[in-house]
Amino acid sequence: MKNFVVAIGLCLNLTSFYTLAQTDEDALRYSQLFIGGTARYLGVGGAFGALGADFGAISNNPAGIGLFRSSELSFSPSVTGINLETNFLNSINNDTKLKLNISNFGIVIASDLTKNDSENKWKRLNIGFGANRVNDFNSSTYYRGFNANNSLVDFYLEELNSSGTIPSEITDNFPFSSALVWESYLVNPDVADSNAYTSVIPNGNVQQDKLITEDGSVTEYLFSIGSNYDDQLYLGASIGMPSLHYSYSSSYVESDVNEGIPDFSSFQLYDNLTTDGVGFNGKFGIAYRLSEWVRFGGSIHTPTIYFLHDAYSSTINTDLENSQFSYSTPNGSYNYNLVTPWRAIGSIALFYKEFGFLSFDYEFVDYAAMQYKFKKFSSIEEKAIENSLNETIDLKYAPASNIRIGAEIAYNMLRFRAGAGLYGSPFQQGVGTEGYDYSRKFISGGLGVKAAKFSIDAAYVHSTSNEFYQPYTLDPESESETVPGVGIKNTTGNVVLSLGYKF
Repeated sequence: MKNFVVAIGLCLNLTSFYTLAQTDEDALRYSQLFIGGTARYLGVGGAFGALGADFGAISNNPAGIGLFRSSELSFSPSVTGINLETNFLNSINNDTKLKLNISNFGIVIASDLTKNDSENKWKRLNIGFGANRVNDFNSSTYYRGFNANNSLVDFYLEELNSSGTIPSEITDNFPFSSALVWESYLVNPDVADSNAYTSVIPNGNVQQDKLITEDGSVTEYLFSIGSNYDDQLYLGASIGMPSLHYSYSSSYVESDVNEGIPDFSSFQLYDNLTTDGVGFNGKFGIAYRLSEWVRFGGSIHTPTIYFLHDAYSSTINTDLENSQFSYSTPNGSYNYNLVTPWRAIGSIALFYKEFGFLSFDYEFVDYAAMQYKFKKFSSIEEKAIENSLNETIDLKYAPASNIRIGAEIAYNMLRFRAGAGLYGSPFQQGVGTEGYDYSRKFISGGLGVKAAKFSIDAAYVHSTSNEFYQPYTLDPESESETVPGVGIKNTTGNVVLSLGYKF
């Protein structure tokens, strides 16, 4: 734990001198994948690794493409509702967001290899192209509380006082951080020491309000190929190109609601960040029919190598008792790479004639393997930040197990489905805040109608997780009390409708 704290501190100090927007939390956000795709896949909780013949399953196990017996088109719009309940200084607030998405589209072309050779045991060669939505970043978070001990300004004040920077160099050295409070007169030189600084909010006692709006997703475009050997062995491979978009905007306000702080009324800080990029990965899968009752599946996913671009800026407005000031940072940008972890998935499905199935998936992913890679010819400052971020990831994160279970019952043309899952915490033991470990639980259900050429399916997925947000950090040895964190209960509901056509 001591090494983890040291790594965090080193990263923060280095970033002060050479400002970049990347954090270990960003690496986790872009490395976590959740179930997404067709309504049939979602209806059984994504436990599809040994099943196949569904485009949503190709992001799980590409061997599933070998089980298609005819060519097929699929399209799946969805509506997602996200409710975030925050607990900050015993003040409870809720915010809700609704979003229309495309969860899946795809086409599979099935070729019958026995058409001209009835003895050929390689029965099919199928190819497919399409996309599955594998992560969603949309949310709206609001919290409010009265902090009697410290202020966000204290974070920047510590940065300045630890750097020894003279006043004339603050804006050049810290354009994206301490310049915000310096140019807006929230900190001033100490009359006893020109290289030290004081805050106009020396002891907290401010109301803190923040609204965070996040948008974006990861949609994985797939080119897949698979084959069927003697209706017993199925092999498949995919090349994936995840397209990532993430946007973050926040409005943060501190105000002297009790009118007890001389020369200060309020300030408003606005932050904006957008991240865009694409990645590349490979998936390799196998499925084996042991009998008409049992089928096994397994797949390996290579790390995704992302090529990302960040653009960011901030603006602050202050209202002192007799004057107002404003400062906007330059428009910052940076290009970099992120490597996500390997994944391994094992699956089993149990069939009961034509009446349905029960399926299980186990997924292993090591989040400590996440890694930033900055420019090939990075400066010494960039290299130091890269190393510090990767050291923080290694110390903070750990392997996680994801478990999915699903079932389908068939009755004539009707299909009834249910599923559940648990995605384990990505943190090392003792690192996450108790009760807020980022594990995710979900349950799902769905129904469908399957005809000879057409199918229509609907599913609902309900997921919950408990997360923790730290607005800012202060030196543990500071006289200010510990910075209060925000507990977040995330509840998401996703409704998906899929249309399928066989040809």
